[in-house]
Amino acid sequence: MKLRAGLVFGAAAIALMTGDASAAKIRVLHAFDGDDGSLPLAAVVPGAHGKVYGTTTYGGNSGCNGQTCGTVFSLSRDGTFATVHFFQPGGDGFWPQTLVVDGAGNLFGVTEEGGSGTGCTNGPWGCGTVFKIARNGTESIVYSFQGGHDGAYPSGLALDASGNLYVPTQKGGGGLHREGRGVVAKIAPDATETILYRFSGGSDGFGPYGNPLIDSDGNLYASESGVQEPGAFGVITGEAVFKLTPGGTKSIVHFFFGAPNDGSDTVSSLTADSNGNLFGVTAGGGAHNFGTVFKIDAGGSESLLYSFGGGADGATPDAGVVLDGSGNLFGTTMAGGDSACANGCGTVFMLTQDGNKTTLGSLLEHQGSAAGGLFMNKHGTLIGVAAQGGANGQGTVFRIGGF
Repeated sequence: MKLRAGLVFGAAAIALMTGDASAAKIRVLHAFDGDDGSLPLAAVVPGAHGKVYGTTTYGGNSGCNGQTCGTVFSLSRDGTFATVHFFQPGGDGFWPQTLVVDGAGNLFGVTEEGGSGTGCTNGPWGCGTVFKIARNGTESIVYSFQGGHDGAYPSGLALDASGNLYVPTQKGGGGLHREGRGVVAKIAPDATETILYRFSGGSDGFGPYGNPLIDSDGNLYASESGVQEPGAFGVITGEAVFKLTPGGTKSIVHFFFGAPNDGSDTVSSLTADSNGNLFGVTAGGGAHNFGTVFKIDAGGSESLLYSFGGGADGATPDAGVVLDGSGNLFGTTMAGGDSACANGCGTVFMLTQDGNKTTLGSLLEHQGSAAGGLFMNKHGTLIGVAAQGGANGQGTVFRIGGF
């Protein structure tokens, strides 16, 4: 079983970073100023001519449910920054989340709110969208979620080799709950939507989130909240990784029971290797309750690869991990690291699968704080985002290694 994240997962081996990793330097590529974006959270994605593209949740135009609307940006190898799209109040989406890119260089993404949907309880602000930005920079709305029996408030997406988009939404789907418990939707290249699954709460959970993985058999893997499982002292409500077959059958792959022997709290988007093993992080739980890195093998058995200790070791990983061609894991923590920041501005780390961790860098306030999504290019350069901090306090894009 081979798994795909976005368009293709692991299409080419990625070289390890060379040199003394512990001495790696963090270089700020761009500091957001609010007008050009604010609060970048999701990892950048590769585009043509060595550019990378990303989103900022806020920044740019105002008037989107009491906040600024968010942006899509590009960054060239020579350091040139450009805003590709400013989201608008009204029929456009706003508060963009993550991006994927197709083989032709078109970008697709989701916005948490905005669009033409009217079946949500947030007033006139829409239920979220799927959008496209063509290579010429033109933005269009592919699909507007409607709420009710449809989805609402999308949180991630994946793109398969046939051009189908898979989108988990945090709400929608109908049922007894006012706004629904969430859905997994499929958007075909002709913009036709199919609801693959509607969540019902209880042992079924609710609120699927993050970027799904699609394997070669068409099975989908993602994370969800609110799953109720029996525990030693009664019912436990927590996070889980689930599997959804092409026929619509859903099963829990792993339920997270929390500290000290398992992860808890937010479970990240997942990464997979060519053998079908899943990797991710939890923001809490583990031996010290500062978060974990975990592995779920192809047979469904979970193991903790690492438990963060807080302080200089890092704390609260939230953005998943990326793999190089040798199976080493790279990720970030939102807190911990250098003591010059009150609670730490976050770290960038490398982890071998036998649990040997190296901190590649600890962010300082002028470099950004609350480290988020991480991307590794074909040269072994790590490009990350920090949601806050930087020269203007609105977040940064940074790198470790050559660009």
